[in-house]
Amino acid sequence: MSRGVLALDRAVLLLLGVALIVASAFLVVWGLGRWPGSPDEVSLTWFNGVPDHPWWPWALGIGGVLAVLVGLRAVLAHARRRRVRRIGLPGDDSVRGRVRADLPAVADAAAEQLARSPHVEAARGHVLVDRGTTVLELVARVDAAADLAGVRAAVDRTRDDLAVVLPPGTVHLRVRLDVRRSRVENARVA
Repeated sequence: MSRGVLALDRAVLLLLGVALIVASAFLVVWGLGRWPGSPDEVSLTWFNGVPDHPWWPWALGIGGVLAVLVGLRAVLAHARRRRVRRIGLPGDDSVRGRVRADLPAVADAAAEQLARSPHVEAARGHVLVDRGTTVLELVARVDAAADLAGVRAAVDRTRDDLAVVLPPGTVHLRVRLDVRRSRVENARVA
């Protein structure tokens, strides 16, 4: 989700929250009879004849269509995951802009390399945009009894190999460890 969508969500929620708090406070004060000069009841007789006007179905229909379009736009803005497929690689002026790296393939290769470590059981990788930054994320499944120094060495080797393939500063690496229960603990219980 982009920063613009997040900012719009927060602004709309803030405005709705403030409006609901103000309306609720007014209704409580009015209901207790503490609002000076307020009537005992509210009359909406002016609205009784509105649905009989010829423009009413058109206004209602246009309002409904606009509400549906705004809702669809909000759903699409929230559903869209920003993924990066390729980035340009540096080169001399004759090939600039023509040499590209396929980031999902790079993420798969990095995950495969990480999974080859004896300290890592499995790994998977993907590329995403997180707050405007391209991130290559690797998720490594390790045993709870795994040697963390060995896991770190495997991650460092993968990071160093990625630095050779990708231009510095273009893609950030994030490694998450999915730690599962140790086989040794499970064997003791059985």
